[in-house]
Amino acid sequence: MPIPLSKDVQINPGVLAVAGNAVDLNGLLLTGNPLLPVGGVVPFSSPDDVAAYFGALSDEYARAQLYFQGFKNATKTPGQLLFSRFNLAASAAWLRSGSFKGVTIEQLQKLSGTLTLSINGKSASAEVNFNGVTSFAAAATALQTALTAAVATVVFDTTQNAFVITAAGAKPESTTITFGSGSAAEPLKMTSNTGAVISQGAPVSDVPDTMVAIKDASQQWAGFSTVSEVTDEQHLAFLPGQTGRASVTFMWHGQPVVRPK
Repeated sequence: MPIPLSKDVQINPGVLAVAGNAVDLNGLLLTGNPLLPVGGVVPFSSPDDVAAYFGALSDEYARAQLYFQGFKNATKTPGQLLFSRFNLAASAAWLRSGSFKGVTIEQLQKLSGTLTLSINGKSASAEVNFNGVTSFAAAATALQTALTAAVATVVFDTTQNAFVITAAGAKPESTTITFGSGSAAEPLKMTSNTGAVISQGAPVSDVPDTMVAIKDASQQWAGFSTVSEVTDEQHLAFLPGQTGRASVTFMWHGQPVVRPK
């Protein structure tokens, strides 16, 4: 069954080659932004989608605005921009709830029940009662108090409109967490079927391991770059011959260029 090219790319007036693959237009950006789960590849179809996920002041949004413009007189523009996590520092496990966008404080105040998680391999339960909270931030504080700071921290992320439970631990890369269960799990949107997302603890990213994980998750891209500056050693490790994939690598650095006189 043929797949229409317009499904993947926007076609502008001009001359197109007879052969080609729309996937070749898709780019991949590696970012250390903690909003992305470790090990996943998340596609976006417009700058607005990127802003909704990372925030309008994020570096990811700034990159997306340039990316989706294409180049002058382009006959085809990108259909998607993919992002994947590249840890510049060790990260702790977290559970992010489904979106509470559109939920009022009055509706939130009605939430109560038991939330049970497994954090770092141990069961942790919290009795949830949001009656009387005056904001989503106050609800997050109440949930953290119920779990205790020694087990996890809880915040309400206003970009994602979601509660984020982050596992505590001396070694962030060794922390683990599960989806929620119990009578409060679904009302708090802490289950997979209510839109919750999990990211397990991870060390500083290793380039070969990262690229293998990305290839396993998605091959719908051709060229890639990084949002943040990486080391010279990582630049070399990202070269196509080292990553095991025929792709275009767009590397950059912020160091001044010394030109001979």
